[in-house]
Amino acid sequence: MQITDQEVAQFASDGFVILPGVLDQARIERLHAAMDRVYAGTYTADRRPPRLRKEVHPFGDTSSVRWILNARVLDEELWRLATDPGLGEIAARLLGSPSVSIVEDQLLDQPTGGRPMTLAEQAALEEKKRLLRLRGSATGNANINLANSGTSSGRGQQI
Repeated sequence: MQITDQEVAQFASDGFVILPGVLDQARIERLHAAMDRVYAGTYTADRRPPRLRKEVHPFGDTSSVRWILNARVLDEELWRLATDPGLGEIAARLLGSPSVSIVEDQLLDQPTGGRPMTLAEQAALEEKKRLLRLRGSATGNANINLANSGTSSGRGQQI
């Protein structure tokens, strides 16, 4: 998928841009299934070193927002999304860079009807992210939000 100069300008101006159709419905459904697997503790392609392979416990709870850092190393479908060359080209263009690298990914799940995060939960999440962030890295954000994906589940996941 190509993005327009206007979309790049909107991203530069607003800090976000909505790109309808960047993921097709079949892929969105596969991503939802991958997210469900990871949250259930089922990993299809655990890329962690063997001594680090243990169940990942999400931050948060099912009444608000659940969060897992670097879920791409646990599931093949999430890995394909995170390393998709077309999405990488879009991210690089939006960030005005010749290339991009993944420092971390965040798998967030706010269930339909879930309560908003409290300030304490937000602060704890930010502190956990700060502690896990790699030192000396300059990063930009490229989020893929599946909330308005046209599925009947109405889930509000962000990868």
